[in-house]
Amino acid sequence: MLVSVAVAVVGSCLIVPIALPFAAYVAWLVFSVIGAVKAGNGEPYAFPLSLKLL
Repeated sequence: MLVSVAVAVVGSCLIVPIALPFAAYVAWLVFSVIGAVKAGNGEPYAFPLSLKLL
């Protein structure tokens, strides 16, 4: 039981820092493609989680 908990803690500490930047890059790529398609169709598009200052 203790060994499995130790492996889970160490494994999760290693996977999250590696997977998070990759997931952020994939999300950026998907949102960019969606924005480009909408802009090509003449529709307005706002990126999610962006600040609307004006």
